Amino acid sequence: LARTARSDGDRARKMLAEVLAAIQSCEQRLQEVEPEFRERSQILRSHQERLARAHSSMEGLYGRLGRGSQFATRAERDKFLQTHITSLQKQLTQRSSGLKKQQQDLQSETTKVDNERTLLRAAEKESAERSQKC
Repeated sequence: LARTARSDGDRARKMLAEVLAAIQSCEQRLQEVEPEFRERSQILRSHQERLARAHSSMEGLYGRLGRGSQFATRAERDKFLQTHITSLQKQLTQRSSGLKKQQQDLQSETTKVDNERTLLRAAEKESAERSQKC
């Protein structure tokens, strides 16, 4: 029985040593490969950025091409753009006035809340004074 336990322990130690050797080998291989991996990752990111810039440029060119074929003359294009600009300016004016109105309403409500707080504090103080008199 002792011999079996000893041989099982020896076998377990041997397997542990093999696993540790395999781990060490893998870690060494990782250290060898990691710099190349980092370099290639950087190259990949660089290529992806170039591709994104190329796509952006291509979309801009397609946009110009589309606008160029949309209008027969420059005057038509300018008229369309001016109408679009005017529409956007109206939207901006409407939104700005809406924002101004909301800011005024907020200020008004803030003033009301402050007044209510003042009245509440005065009422609480008066109530506290009455309860002390009793």
